[in-house]
Amino acid sequence: MQVRGRQTEGMGPAVGSPPRVQGGAIFSTDPLLCASHAPGYNTWATCGQAQDHLERGRAPPRIEGIVEQETYVALDLETTGLSPERDRIIEIGMVKFTPQGVLDTFATFVNPGRPISFQITQLTGIRDRDVRDAPTLETLLPAIRSFIGKSTLVGHNIGFDISFLAAAGLRLRNPSIDTFALAGIVWPHAARYNLATLAAEMGITPQASHRALEDADTARQLFLALLERARQLPLSLIQDINRLAEGTGWPLAGIFRSIEHARTRSGFARATLADQLRAKGLLDYSGAVALLEDVEAVEEVTPAPDLVSFDIEAQKALFLPDGLLAQQFPGYEFRPQQVTMLEAVAETLRDGGVLMIEAGTGTGKTLAYLVPAAYYAVSQGKRVVISTNTINLQDQIYQKDIPDLQRILPFPFRAAVLKGRSNYLCLRKLQTMKQSRQLSADEVHALVRILIWAQSTATGDQAELMLPNDTDKAVWSYLSAESETCLNEECRYFQRGSCFLQRARQRAAGSHLIIVNHSLLLADAAVENAVLPEYDCLIVDEAHHLEDATTKQLSFHVSQPAIEQELGWLTGSSRGRGFQGLLHEAVALLSPHLAPDSRAELMRLSQEIAGLAEQVRDAAQSLFSSLAAFAEHQNDTSGDYSLRLRITDALRVQPRWSQIEIMWDNTAVLISGLRERLRRLGQMAVEAASLDDMEGLPELIRDLAGRAEFWNLIQSEVTAILTSSRANRVDWLEILPEANTASLHSAPLHVGEMIYEYLLSRRHAVVFTSATLRAGEDFSFLRERLGILDAREVALDSPFDYRASTLIYCPTDMPEPSQPFYLASVARAIEQVALALRGRTLVLFTSYHQLRKALELVGPALHEAGITILAQGNGSSRTQLLQQFKESSDTVLFGTRSFWEGIDVVGPALSCVIITRLPFAVPTEPIFEARSEAFEDPFQQYSVPDAILRFRQGFGRLIRSHTDRGVVVILDRRVLSKRYGQMFLKALPSCTVEHGPLDFVGHRAAQWVGSRS
Repeated sequence: MQVRGRQTEGMGPAVGSPPRVQGGAIFSTDPLLCASHAPGYNTWATCGQAQDHLERGRAPPRIEGIVEQETYVALDLETTGLSPERDRIIEIGMVKFTPQGVLDTFATFVNPGRPISFQITQLTGIRDRDVRDAPTLETLLPAIRSFIGKSTLVGHNIGFDISFLAAAGLRLRNPSIDTFALAGIVWPHAARYNLATLAAEMGITPQASHRALEDADTARQLFLALLERARQLPLSLIQDINRLAEGTGWPLAGIFRSIEHARTRSGFARATLADQLRAKGLLDYSGAVALLEDVEAVEEVTPAPDLVSFDIEAQKALFLPDGLLAQQFPGYEFRPQQVTMLEAVAETLRDGGVLMIEAGTGTGKTLAYLVPAAYYAVSQGKRVVISTNTINLQDQIYQKDIPDLQRILPFPFRAAVLKGRSNYLCLRKLQTMKQSRQLSADEVHALVRILIWAQSTATGDQAELMLPNDTDKAVWSYLSAESETCLNEECRYFQRGSCFLQRARQRAAGSHLIIVNHSLLLADAAVENAVLPEYDCLIVDEAHHLEDATTKQLSFHVSQPAIEQELGWLTGSSRGRGFQGLLHEAVALLSPHLAPDSRAELMRLSQEIAGLAEQVRDAAQSLFSSLAAFAEHQNDTSGDYSLRLRITDALRVQPRWSQIEIMWDNTAVLISGLRERLRRLGQMAVEAASLDDMEGLPELIRDLAGRAEFWNLIQSEVTAILTSSRANRVDWLEILPEANTASLHSAPLHVGEMIYEYLLSRRHAVVFTSATLRAGEDFSFLRERLGILDAREVALDSPFDYRASTLIYCPTDMPEPSQPFYLASVARAIEQVALALRGRTLVLFTSYHQLRKALELVGPALHEAGITILAQGNGSSRTQLLQQFKESSDTVLFGTRSFWEGIDVVGPALSCVIITRLPFAVPTEPIFEARSEAFEDPFQQYSVPDAILRFRQGFGRLIRSHTDRGVVVILDRRVLSKRYGQMFLKALPSCTVEHGPLDFVGHRAAQWVGSRS
């Protein structure tokens, strides 16, 4: 059997990449393996020749602080799928190394005894013929075990690889280090944590990806680079990490113990990486060091007519073909619609009032409102708030558009982003949690990530961190700057000027333009404008989301996990090792300073709180279990993943419901007792503070008051939800079957009056803008929903030539969605289009159920043809799916509601949008159902306009530039067969519309798009 190889450098002083093997060849320099390999496969050349081949790499960085003699094995597997029980290994790659260099490598194909799917072949390049003559895993196990020996295993998501070997009968007890977990700790700013992205950020160039040996070696190099970063952490921080991890069984603890041992043994207290970079002039002092400095005085926003006047004609001139924008931006295109919008916004800011302006895709609406906003704010000395619904738009405005304008405009202006409290880290809470000695391993991991990140962040903004699991989110929830526990001016971090929230608010107070999201805008309105600095004008982008955002902001929900989490922070985990909690902190702080009788009361109170907390936990668990059973008995299935049951007076009179009310009454009594004892404990802290100026008492007093207020809110809201109807509120019960959890919800029925009272009536000028504000020919639907009594209305067409660029194809022989064979017809259409266009298609569904069924029907044929399907719900985030879709060829993307908007793929990568069904809301969804009851004809007056807005958003995903060309396929026959169907088509721009047979859709799509690839 001939084995062909290619030589690749880069595995360290003793290794180059092995040749690509065929027929199951093993590449190794281990004499034992060379002499006693399993029968039926070949070694590559001889061990001596292999060693010669290895001596061409580069030396890795020297890692001090790690046991120099320790041996590691970097392991990576390629498999037929993700399930250790159902799928099989097809390739194994291992690299044995120490921090000084590579010792040996091991690589082989594995015969899985089954065909390899096209999707895996596309991902890895491994085909059936590559593994046909390879050894089986059973024959390889002795060699694998021998190669690994007692070494520590290293890998990216190493648990995946270990689980596959265990399923095959090789249960490894070796210590293991997950580079995914380690990267999350020492490199918390990474954009993504997949192996390729991390390697690129660390300056590592992989030889290939999704091949076992290459990925194993990339993991080795990444591991060494991460160790070097860990070694550069401040010694005091490493000591804190080791104290926190002591006795927890945290898998990464050994690394930090080794570093501390080496550092203290050598007496080397190394400077931080940031210090080194600053010494080399590579980092200024605008970052973390600023946290230790006094906050600069806030520059006031005052009129500056000497700098600029509010001249609308001067603003319009910027956008002319020979204006400043054209001079600064290569490829700038003059758009009359953009100038029209600028003029309308500027006039509204000058004269006051409300403007509703719909700006079609390609108008350039962001600059059209930012320019007059900057002119107005600087010339008049009055702040302008700009509110968006999505983080993407918020980031685009602050990180791209505003810096561009600050560079171009003939006057300076300041801008800031401000987010809600829960987005910012509280340094006081971080210090408190850092002192805990009772954290679980998962809590240690989450806390250490945040501690290391806190060394370098200049903003304390949670958006800089990835919080991948529930423990991470729970720890952040405790550490965030929520109002219930904020000391404000009494906090030492506030007094030092290092409070992240305070600094963000001060930056906002000194800015002309303040960028917020809808949630914060509404939170500010709800507390009588106590969050945002005083502002004169408001611009609401993505305004079609404002009603939903207001509803969400004014909603309430509680679940058993939420109660468990709150009790955990109060008393510590009741399920083994965990954070000791606020109660333990209170006793430890107060006890030494109390007289004997007061100390006895403190201990009694502490025991009562702990006992009541356990009773509340058990009672809540029983209550939510009964609620879940009640909902399932009603059998009201309104969604694919959740069951929602609206709680009405008719439901509350059912006999089974009375049992739930009794259970809640008993739970409420326990909560009352818990709340009263927390208040008494708070009083004791206040009394102690009046006698002794103890450090930590103000924080304790505020924390106890916050916890008591939490239970007061729970008691009042749950009582209202379960026992009585309230005007302008909708109550419901929701069950998540997969998680087997129930939750109670309440939301406002109508929000228009609140929007008018708190936003519209208090501002000089308000601008609402979006690409979709009209549900028909006018703005009446959203105007009523948002409480807008009087407004100037402007609708701007897109500058794109839709008739030339866009074909709308409506199959005439599609079954209606309620008819048999509808899904089969949907799958047939998807298959035809995807094959004809070689992917390049976005398929929009209205439910996960429909998406999954279509995936089952169309998946095999597309895989066989070499077309990849990316599907929402497969474990990847929306951002990851979109990024992969943009970067991949021959790809189809399946998405549900969140994919109907916010997707911006320019060029032929997206050439077709398939709308499988008109996006009507689920009629039994509690809020939608309750709001529908206010209409004489709910379907025509509410359901249809609501669906048209979403339909227009979905349509807008296709054409994103003047050069785009594509097809929108509508697979819902109701656009042709129902009278209201024409309303959907009329709401779209003037396109080329064709009706034809379903079986012609792929051919027609290919004709229209042409032969571009």
